Amino acid sequence: MEIRVNKKQIPAAPRIKIDREDILGVIRLRGPCVPSDIAKAMKVDNLIASAYLSDLKSTDHVKMSSLKFGGSPLYYLSGQENQLENFVDELNKKDREALVKLKQEKLIEDKNLDLLTRVSLRKIKDFAVPININNVLYWRWYSLTNEEVSNIIRARQPKKILIEEKIISKPEIILEKKLEQKKVETKLSGNENVQKIKKLEKTQEKKIQAKMPVTLPSILDNFFEKVKSSLNLEMNDIKIISKNKEFEGIVLLPTKLGNMKCCFRAINKKSINEKDLSAAYVSGLKKNLPVAILTSGELTKKAKEAMGEFTGMMIYKI
Repeated sequence: MEIRVNKKQIPAAPRIKIDREDILGVIRLRGPCVPSDIAKAMKVDNLIASAYLSDLKSTDHVKMSSLKFGGSPLYYLSGQENQLENFVDELNKKDREALVKLKQEKLIEDKNLDLLTRVSLRKIKDFAVPININNVLYWRWYSLTNEEVSNIIRARQPKKILIEEKIISKPEIILEKKLEQKKVETKLSGNENVQKIKKLEKTQEKKIQAKMPVTLPSILDNFFEKVKSSLNLEMNDIKIISKNKEFEGIVLLPTKLGNMKCCFRAINKKSINEKDLSAAYVSGLKKNLPVAILTSGELTKKAKEAMGEFTGMMIYKI
């Protein structure tokens, strides 16, 4: 006996369609929102709300914060940047301290900060904006205008006394001219005056030799030669940080994709700390180049932990 079963057709779930303007209206009314806020307002799943917000972000209808609220970024409209300050309690203690410092001072020079504050300013991207002024890295409060930045720089600029600088290209010629001039001025004669002239010659010669440039090998001695032979590459734009201990420059490092221009810092120390890493990283930022540290020393425990904050930094043993 054949038994037939009537199969009831289950209707498909209605397809939910959300108007973008409705989402923008919610954000306009409430301020910065996370996907769950939109999901509740639109009565949809969080995943659907996230997808719509991502689409609006890709078309520049909304902006997305680097600050996280409940593990999710905030979506907001242009002009609502100041409302992100309502969520600063979500930052950790050190990041909040860096934020308060920047808000109070408005403009901070990076090199004057401790390592942890530097790291924090790089994390709070919604509030701290990096700017380069005369090849010096500064951080400005996000709402500060270019005109306000200029006014602060002018106000902080100390009064400078202009001193004429003379480049000594041929010390021996300058020495001869100075001595001749001195002889004429003093109108010296006789054995006693000859002794005075010789004494004057020695004094002038010492002063000029002190001003003469010294070659790199004599300054860096064995350390320079050790780095040079270890790299076996041409080094340019050498800048001495500390005699026979530390120097930096530019070098082309060979990679699988070809030569890569890189800012390097050679450090002659047994232990490399987080301050050494930070100083090298800032040099790379100023030159807009990746950074390589060349050393025979070892990273301290804190330096190893801090390495994750210095994107693209490389360590080479020599």
